[in-house]
Amino acid sequence: MARQIDCYDDPRAPKPDSLVPSVNVVVTKDAGGILMIRRSDNGKAEQPSNPRMNIC
Repeated sequence: MARQIDCYDDPRAPKPDSLVPSVNVVVTKDAGGILMIRRSDNGKAEQPSNPRMNIC
């Protein structure tokens, strides 16, 4: 599988060869909190994500 390289606002970036739809959601609690995970590599909190997640 080819490695994905994300380029943001780089004029030297290659032209895109595909369009992949995506969606973002925030899971909230009634008490006002949001679902977060703690990264094992740097200990920082972030919203969970999985680019290969299948939602049916």
